[in-house]
Amino acid sequence: WNNVPRSLRDLFKNTNPEIRSQAENKNHHIKCLAWLIDIQYEQFSQVMHEMKFILTENFTYKLFHVHERKLTKLPLIIEGDTGVGKTFLLKFYSLLLN
Repeated sequence: WNNVPRSLRDLFKNTNPEIRSQAENKNHHIKCLAWLIDIQYEQFSQVMHEMKFILTENFTYKLFHVHERKLTKLPLIIEGDTGVGKTFLLKFYSLLLN
């Protein structure tokens, strides 16, 4: 928080958003992705629970990039070996959107 520029601090009324009461007991990655995709934190958590999935930092970045491509309407190629989670990534993302 100490390295955040003054202009951004002013947006949060000079209060670190991670220590506000709304942030207590919440996964930081879920908070960020839920905000980015524009869904409720609880809805995101429910999809994770239904899929029996634990969100990792690596998967968070992948979801972020898939959503970024959707917003910019640029093509996306997902490649990798069999069983690395390409299909799961897209199924999980579609459940979040729908």
